[in-house]
Amino acid sequence: MQPRMKKKDKRAIPAIAGEAGLPAPRKKPARVVALRMPEADLALARRLAERKGLPYQTYIKSLLHETLVKREKKAR
Repeated sequence: MQPRMKKKDKRAIPAIAGEAGLPAPRKKPARVVALRMPEADLALARRLAERKGLPYQTYIKSLLHETLVKREKKAR
């Protein structure tokens, strides 16, 4: 016979994720896209991302976002 699992006291579970030191819930997942880019650009992005301690896809996404926002402001 296996030992019984103790029931958890639900009052001890924080109501808000932040109280438990957990990250906030994520936004909806972003749409997936595929891009073709020169191998040299990809290699450079990977090196720069590594220096910043970021995954290269996250780094490319942030560069794209920053550039789009700057150009939108410039166009106004």
